[in-house]
Amino acid sequence: MQILQHEIEIPPFLLDATIDMLDGKEVSFALPSQIRAAMQTPEKISVSECAGRYRTVTAVDAMPGPWRNDLMPHTVQPMDSYARPWVKEIWLCWPERAAKTNVMLNCLAWTKLYDSGNAFWLDPAEDDTGKNVKTKIIPMFRDSEKLCDCLSSRADDTGKGLIAFHDGTFLFPAHANSARSMANFFGLHNFGNEVDKFPMMTGAETNPINLIRKRGRDVPGSKYMFSSTPAGRHIYKGTLACRQVWELRSKCPHCDAYILMDDEHIVIPEGATPDQAENGEVELGYTCNACGNHWDDQDRQESFLQGQWFCIKGEDSKRPRTIGFHASALPFPMVPLTEYCAKFLRSKTGDLSDKVDYAHGYRVEDFKAEISDRKEDDILRLRDQRAAGTFPVVADALEISIDTQDHGFWYRIRAWQYGLSLTSWLVKAGYVTSSSPDDFTALDTLLASEFPDENGEPHRIMAGIIDAMGHRTAEVYAWCRRTGILAAAGAPGRKTQPITVSRIDRFPGNGRPIPGGLSLYSIDTHYHKDLLANKLLIDPTDPGAFILHSGYTYDQVRALERDPSQKLGHNLGDYSRQMCVEARDDRGLWQCGEGKANHLWDCESNGLALVMWLGWQNAISEKNNPAPSTPKNNPQAAASVNSRPGWFNNR
Repeated sequence: MQILQHEIEIPPFLLDATIDMLDGKEVSFALPSQIRAAMQTPEKISVSECAGRYRTVTAVDAMPGPWRNDLMPHTVQPMDSYARPWVKEIWLCWPERAAKTNVMLNCLAWTKLYDSGNAFWLDPAEDDTGKNVKTKIIPMFRDSEKLCDCLSSRADDTGKGLIAFHDGTFLFPAHANSARSMANFFGLHNFGNEVDKFPMMTGAETNPINLIRKRGRDVPGSKYMFSSTPAGRHIYKGTLACRQVWELRSKCPHCDAYILMDDEHIVIPEGATPDQAENGEVELGYTCNACGNHWDDQDRQESFLQGQWFCIKGEDSKRPRTIGFHASALPFPMVPLTEYCAKFLRSKTGDLSDKVDYAHGYRVEDFKAEISDRKEDDILRLRDQRAAGTFPVVADALEISIDTQDHGFWYRIRAWQYGLSLTSWLVKAGYVTSSSPDDFTALDTLLASEFPDENGEPHRIMAGIIDAMGHRTAEVYAWCRRTGILAAAGAPGRKTQPITVSRIDRFPGNGRPIPGGLSLYSIDTHYHKDLLANKLLIDPTDPGAFILHSGYTYDQVRALERDPSQKLGHNLGDYSRQMCVEARDDRGLWQCGEGKANHLWDCESNGLALVMWLGWQNAISEKNNPAPSTPKNNPQAAASVNSRPGWFNNR
């Protein structure tokens, strides 16, 4: 023991007898071990060095025993980056079994030795948290002589719900399904494990990523590490959004070039099946992107051990606050080539689950759905001979559906026949402008307009719906209160109910809904677009058809009646194009092509939702008498649709 001599004045508050006893005497005493440890200057070593010296991997891992950086070289740079004082967040987007959790455990161990403070550990579910604390975190400290000294000496201070350390700091385990378990505690070091298995929202507050960020916002030096295999939620987007992004490249054993391994250079015999690849019945391999040499399993192992991280974004940032590390499963020898190739082949020939599994687990990226297009001709075949703006005599009611834009409105007006089949006819569609956010003059004109049928009888719009979301929601609400048009919003994802209603207008003070006040109708757009797509498949001569007008004005129709041979352009070009821009992806969700207008498609979808909400499918039509059948011995008439004129069939 080293004895330090220091002269001090005797405190005057001591008793006289004590002062007489101590005056001029030499007194020695030992400092408690905790104080001595706190007074020591910690050695300056990196996270990877700390893991190599003091970390013992527990038996639940594939390679238990002392941590070896040489076996997991891809973990060194992310671990050491965490310790840099300017780094705020580290994101690890890696495949399964690529040591993501061990990287976070190594960083956690380093913090207790060299940057102590409260730590926050977040898992997807409560069971996951309990298992990780019991089988990984607590054994990591207890199995290491150096780390064991960090734990509190009290046995009840170390448990699944809370771990106390001898320096007075704590580890708070939590799970993403509970906002309460994530609240109230500060964390200097915060770890999110398998964040793409987190729910999109924690309670009604926000997503778990934002909640865990709040745990450390009290101190500027707080740090975060997020890791996961992608599942279409947080990790892939978060990694690529970092100020600096690195990708893992393998070193070719033959030419020493660092390459980004990809699917184009996998060697699979032509005609090989997924089962053959998985069972090793065909010869598989990889050819170097640079030199073209064939790699065997030993070459792939060596290329991994000699691999390096390469910066692909933010290379000019010398002190990045956020750093992302992305790697696919292909460089990792712990993922057998037989497994990878089998998954690759199944993604080409299998169902949706195979495609998603390959994208998330092996490409290590969010699944991108393929969108298939409908043809405009499929839409235009639904035309009849009516002029635009003409109400069909067999219809019962007229409604309008409106899509709000910043400087105007897309609209479409459609007539419906009551009954289960809900046959309908397009009357008019287009775009009208507005000079200011509260200018609804053009829509007022449409609502006041009369649309004649073939007999000259006028018909007016009796119901309507408008998309209220956008840059002028308040103005749309005010117009809806004045006109009685329903205010609508598309609900995200698929819902259990086609439409849900929330009351907007409420009494001040008690918050009760005002009778007859404005409501917002949240529409499951995917459900109604499914119904709309099915209607577009119905032949225009069958019940339930989704019929269009001819695309010609009244004058054009009269001109064609006089001379059916002339060729005139129709005005349904915008309509037919917009009805084709959305399609179901492999998950059954409707997607719109990038940069394409889908306003009239949304109008038709919302209009169908309105009609079904009003119950027109359950109403009884007064015009449900079938048209006289066409004699079978008249081939010209049989080829026509609803006694269409000759000019219509010659379009």
